[in-house]
Amino acid sequence: MTDHIRDEHSSDSARISDPAHYHTATRLEHDFLGDREVPSSALYGVQTLRAMENSAISGVELCDFPTLIAAIAAVKEAAAEANRELGLLADEIADAIIRACREITNGRHHEHFRVDMIQGGAGTSTNMNANEVNGNRAGGRKPGLLRYHRRRYHGA
Repeated sequence: MTDHIRDEHSSDSARISDPAHYHTATRLEHDFLGDREVPSSALYGVQTLRAMENSAISGVELCDFPTLIAAIAAVKEAAAEANRELGLLADEIADAIIRACREITNGRHHEHFRVDMIQGGAGTSTNMNANEVNGNRAGGRKPGLLRYHRRRYHGA
């Protein structure tokens, strides 16, 4: 995993298509299929990594469609606000999710939306990619928040 180093501030055109060679440093993530190393600089997680490996059909990634990414983030923001209003999401968690969604809506972090645009599963991989990027970004703002999201929503 030391063949390529990607600067996390580089442009989308500098993406490296092979997820295993995205960055030299990794973190270990776990899902129902087991443990996997994910690039430490990636805001996506193990589910997105698996989708990148198993469903690279067209070679055209979600990050090539910024309007769609912004729309997905707007939906996630609305869901966080609705769940807060219903008393299902604590204020500090809702605030962190909403801030992360607004960053994404404003064009940040799009390079972490890596799933192929043509995929099976009715958009499941796209939704997981969005959840992982948003959760990891929101989790970075509050210690322990990411662990809460992963345990509750990602099965880890």
